[in-house]
Amino acid sequence: MQQSLIAGAIADGNTHGRNRVFQVGLTMRTKADFLADESRRLLVDFLTVELETGFTFARLAKTQNGFPNPEPHAAKLKKNVREVVGTVKRFRGRLNDEARKQIDDGLSKLERIASEL
Repeated sequence: MQQSLIAGAIADGNTHGRNRVFQVGLTMRTKADFLADESRRLLVDFLTVELETGFTFARLAKTQNGFPNPEPHAAKLKKNVREVVGTVKRFRGRLNDEARKQIDDGLSKLERIASEL
């Protein structure tokens, strides 16, 4: 419903003005409110995918032991895991409490795995 109202406003050319008001269901929201909510949702999605990527790098780093000359590849993968941890820490402060708890749970697991690599 939100997207159809926004899309309708855009199709009508009603995108001028930061405080344009949209009706979403039974509530009235400004364009700025809608965009802020969408931005937070996308940040949660980004950080979730970033954590999943970190877990993948960690799994790959653990499996490098069976390959010839694994040290350079494992070192790069470990570095990637540390970069994921840094990225998540940098952006987690922008989340609300509920989303931050979800991200922090994954972050603590990844940090524990990273310390064991």
